[in-house]
Amino acid sequence: MSVPAAALRVVIADDEAPARSRMHDLIEDCARAIPVQVVGEASNGRDLLQLLEGTSADVVLLDVRMPEMDGIEAAQHLHKLPRRPAVIFTTAFDAYALKAFELHAVDYLVKPIRQQRLQDALSRVQIQSGPALEVLQQLQSHARRHLSVQERGKVILVPVDRILYLRAELKYVTVRTAERDYLLEESLTRLEEEFGERFVRIHRSCLVARDFVERDQAPSVAIAVLRGNDTISIAAFGNANIELDVPAAPQMIYRIGSVTKQFTAAAVMQLVEQGKVKLTDSIAAHLSGLPAAWRPVTILQLLNHTSGIPSYTGLGAAWARRWAEEMTPDTIVAMVAAKPMDFAPGTRWAYNNTGYVLLGMLIEKITGHSWSEDLDSRFTGPLELSDTRNCLTTPVMV
Repeated sequence: MSVPAAALRVVIADDEAPARSRMHDLIEDCARAIPVQVVGEASNGRDLLQLLEGTSADVVLLDVRMPEMDGIEAAQHLHKLPRRPAVIFTTAFDAYALKAFELHAVDYLVKPIRQQRLQDALSRVQIQSGPALEVLQQLQSHARRHLSVQERGKVILVPVDRILYLRAELKYVTVRTAERDYLLEESLTRLEEEFGERFVRIHRSCLVARDFVERDQAPSVAIAVLRGNDTISIAAFGNANIELDVPAAPQMIYRIGSVTKQFTAAAVMQLVEQGKVKLTDSIAAHLSGLPAAWRPVTILQLLNHTSGIPSYTGLGAAWARRWAEEMTPDTIVAMVAAKPMDFAPGTRWAYNNTGYVLLGMLIEKITGHSWSEDLDSRFTGPLELSDTRNCLTTPVMV
């Protein structure tokens, strides 16, 4: 039977092959009355998301109870797709869940599914908005097995059991695994409510995986409790080096990561005050050899993460293979120089590490000193911050 070009494109997701086969037959029967065709099948939620990366679909017939990733979790991840298909659930629910679906215009098909019921559901797909994310979260009876992030139009699944910690940064949450960081647009409070048994809050902005700590794989922590000018308690826990079994000490120095950006930003603003640079200057006016697409980017846009220049920490496997290397700023810039812009400068906000590498290079170009030397002369020296210094990836253990 020929199918019109404008046929509704359907993907079937069910862990049982006979159920998928029967659904396929039902859709072929429906095609006699409405333009519809099956464009793919998946046996679980994870396979469904992989399929939809390369297959355009208008609707997913989604079984709720599937192994590895069930339909409710998969439907939440579908919200990250640039073009999200409608969802019709295919399972039996109790009265409360059915009522929730009806109130939010989400269709469902109770097995065994009959042709007329399926045909009616498919006919309504174009006028329904699909399941709201908040409704799916309420219907979730257990914690998700994966978190999902969107990178360059693709949905990347991050297994929850591989996450080391979750850290809130502005409107995003940094998801850290052993391989790399991901940026997740969810609330840390919401994540704690869902995964409270798996993670422990060690700071108002950070959750750490309990099993990571309990297996003695976690790095050390130093704490200080102060009241006014009095130090009530100061202590250290864990190992400074797990492989060498070096215990932590209160006077240990820790890498502060992206908190360093405030020092770089302050140094740039001092250069602005001194008239050596303007916030409206193009970064290309000070640094030679940058890609042509970067020329409209201003220093202000680098400071406030609106440049659109790709962030090297978002390169996926290309960054994961090299993150432990000691790389020069030029090497880091070269990693993303051939990549297309994420968006036009100044049109969006996206947390960006490449921008601050460029700002560090700007400081060195204008001052004639290395970034670390300049910060020592501006801040750590005058302010007597004796334990604040530039650090290497391979420090010496003593």
